[in-house]
Amino acid sequence: MHTDETRKIKWLPITAGLLCFIICLFFSKDGYELLFILPLSFAFVIGIFSNIVELAKKYIGIKIFYFTLWLRYIVMPICISLSSEITGIGVDPQTKYIIIAIIIMAIELFITCVTITLYGNRRLRRHNFEQTFILQKTDNRKSYLVHYIIILISILFIVVYPNLLNNFSFAVYDGSGYTISFLRGIDIRLIQVSIMLVFCMIVEKTRIKHVNSNNNKGYYLASFVGLAVMLIMKGENRASLLVGIVSVFVTLYAAFPNKRKTTTRLIMTVGGVALISLSLYRILAVTAWRPQGGILDINISSIARTLQAYMAGPRNIAIGLQAANTYSANFNTFISDIFIWSGYIGNFLSETLEIQFQGTSFLYNKYLYGPALTGSGDQIVPMVNQSIWYFGYIGSMFFSTISALLIVKFDEFICKSKSVDMIYINTIMATITGLMMGYNISILSLYFFDKYLFYYLIVSVANLYSNHIRFKTR
Repeated sequence: MHTDETRKIKWLPITAGLLCFIICLFFSKDGYELLFILPLSFAFVIGIFSNIVELAKKYIGIKIFYFTLWLRYIVMPICISLSSEITGIGVDPQTKYIIIAIIIMAIELFITCVTITLYGNRRLRRHNFEQTFILQKTDNRKSYLVHYIIILISILFIVVYPNLLNNFSFAVYDGSGYTISFLRGIDIRLIQVSIMLVFCMIVEKTRIKHVNSNNNKGYYLASFVGLAVMLIMKGENRASLLVGIVSVFVTLYAAFPNKRKTTTRLIMTVGGVALISLSLYRILAVTAWRPQGGILDINISSIARTLQAYMAGPRNIAIGLQAANTYSANFNTFISDIFIWSGYIGNFLSETLEIQFQGTSFLYNKYLYGPALTGSGDQIVPMVNQSIWYFGYIGSMFFSTISALLIVKFDEFICKSKSVDMIYINTIMATITGLMMGYNISILSLYFFDKYLFYYLIVSVANLYSNHIRFKTR
């Protein structure tokens, strides 16, 4: 990279960090007097390890991770500083824990950026890996037999148990929030994976026709199916919608290289409208606890509160620290944290080991809500709090470091992917690990077991069958 461009890359985050630092100093809030450390550490870390910005320009997972850094260390401190009040759900944390939380956030920024820079240079730049999306021209008709069997089984499940469709909604969230399963979660996963299989099969078939005959009808069919898959939701989680948008976009972008401008405009427009609509629903919806709707919540204080909740802000980490001092974690909570939302594996382990699935997420919400807790709670326990629960302050960066390594690894997998299937599923994981700052190890495990592992095993079996048939016909 040219020297002038390198300077621009370094000075933009440094300038933004210093401006945010000044705002935090002049508009400091009680308990948040050290908030200026966050933008200052952002300017320092990105200035020293500017290679992470160069990596973000080339690799999807790192790009998303870098974007979340701006939200967490620049936008959120500004919103907190300019807020008229700092409030949130549940108990308010003590000032000393807010101070500790801010220091932990600065350390997490340093550790994750160093990890991604060093490991990214080793795994990606040293081998000159590029996400150029060059797909192989292969005939997968024989391997599709396994796909058809999975899809047929899913259709039979829906015919026998039509209520399974209530787990999904299209374009508009129905507000139910209930999960219905008749086979310990396996039925839901099969339907979910079948939707993914149908999308990848159609993209692959239309891609081959498009390459051979430049037939645009196939491209528009694949795009229509991609939009449908993107808008099929299992809840009102905007991050899940974002994962769908990115994975569908990258898949179509890779499959139809001469339609990349059209793909960008189409997916970004529809995806942007969907994200804005879902956000407005979350903000304005009339609910039992907010009968007047949320029109009064559209202000900078509300934005700050939302960013703290979804980007693991000082308040949420501080509450997690107090919760860890109140409730202890053990082997059962660890198993719960890893497998609690995996469905089929979690249900099996729960019955076999006779474990009542209550992980650190439950302990966090139990402390947050107190006697007002309903169910297992709805707030995300920050990843650093999970590490502290199990490994203490010394090991507070354990899960964050693992997640940073996974970002690079899945970006590497995308570079090596030569099929529509692998680009699609690896992009899902690169995106979700890229969002690690706002997530925790339980949610990353959910995506791994719920989507990646299930899908990867099916595609692997299909490829083995295809290779076996090809060998027999020689």
